[in-house]
Amino acid sequence: MTEAVDTPGGEDHFAVLAGILADVAEVEREAAAVQIRQLRILASAGHLAQAQAVKAGTRVRMHDMALRAIAAEVGGVMRVADRTVQRRIDDALVIIDGYPAA
Repeated sequence: MTEAVDTPGGEDHFAVLAGILADVAEVEREAAAVQIRQLRILASAGHLAQAQAVKAGTRVRMHDMALRAIAAEVGGVMRVADRTVQRRIDDALVIIDGYPAA
């Protein structure tokens, strides 16, 4: 068994480490929740593009243009390129629609 070593302030290193680990675990849970929320929002953007394309007809080009327009708007808010957002929307659609339990 490892012996506890006191910090200069008199605190047990193991207690300090336990607090740090608890904080890290909490932040990781919060980050995962934010990532899931972002995936759902991006999937919603993809669903909107699909709905706009259906209204415009079944042409692939119309779907691509709708997706690009939405991705450009989202990219402006996220401060990333529209093509990056398009890929992230596509990924979000696969995850949210294809694996809803995830």
